[in-house]
Amino acid sequence: MLRTKQILPLLLMAALLPSACSGPNSIQSTATPNATEPPAATVTPTLPPTETPVPPRMLLSTGSSAGQSLLESARPLVSSAAQSAGFLLDERESIQAADLTSEVRAVVFLSAPADLPGLLSAAPGAQFVVVSGSDLPAAGNLTVLRVQPTHQAFVAGLISVLLSTDWRAAGLIPAEALVVQQAFQNGGRYFCGTCYPGWPLALYYPIVGPAAPADAAGYSASATDLFDNGKAEVFFLSPEASTNEVITYLTGLTQFTEIVKIVGTGDPIPGMESQWAASVRFDVPTALESLLPGVLAGQSAGTVNVPVSVTDVNPALLSPARQDLVNAALAELAAGNVVPESIP
Repeated sequence: MLRTKQILPLLLMAALLPSACSGPNSIQSTATPNATEPPAATVTPTLPPTETPVPPRMLLSTGSSAGQSLLESARPLVSSAAQSAGFLLDERESIQAADLTSEVRAVVFLSAPADLPGLLSAAPGAQFVVVSGSDLPAAGNLTVLRVQPTHQAFVAGLISVLLSTDWRAAGLIPAEALVVQQAFQNGGRYFCGTCYPGWPLALYYPIVGPAAPADAAGYSASATDLFDNGKAEVFFLSPEASTNEVITYLTGLTQFTEIVKIVGTGDPIPGMESQWAASVRFDVPTALESLLPGVLAGQSAGTVNVPVSVTDVNPALLSPARQDLVNAALAELAAGNVVPESIP
């Protein structure tokens, strides 16, 4: 009996031991991952190669019939505008449709090309600038710098009669350009009215020639006639009449005691500096400078009338007071208050 009483407390203590071992300070076993399983691989996407962007291009036609003088004055302006806009400039003697690749965004012609409609269609995303002496059909990618030969001739006529005390001035202008011949005469009459000095008889100045379409020899013959029979002492040389034969004939020529004076359309001709009174030009460079930023931004300026300017003035022949008269007429012309074709 005594042995049984001793065993019971032991059994009770054994029954309580499992719950005591699971108390808050007991250590729980955790599962250990399989150390031999490899980690998941990280995938890095492969990016396509980056292409270097092709800079936009601008083309300048250098094979223009507009003349070397205009090209030389326009070239630095075109180059500067292209550089400022981040364009590469290419100069080409002629420009064909095959030259108008996708990176060509602007094209400048200093005279209208024969195939302009085809070029406009070949590059609808490029802006074209064309200097033209006639109106051109409008297009969304075309800017026309409109030069007006009648305005140039009008100013030349005015200057020519101012250079002669009795208005004996002559213009060598193509016979087929009758309206330009008339504008030259109107320019003289804008200043002197009837312009009739009384000698030679029945001649009203300024006079023009030739009377028929002429080649180089024809212009030379007309210059001789206007000098000998017309007694002209001032000559306006249109671009077409500025031939070697005419220049050779007029160089150093005097009418009575007066040196023959020259009004031209370009740079003074070497050897004629003392005779060269002034040049009547179209101010294409200034017009280009103002519109090129918009063109290179993809905007057409439509049709822009190019003003006439007088340069290379010899003050010994064309005095400052006479220059003031010319400048006043230029302002009236630019404002549209004078119409060269209709002066009575």
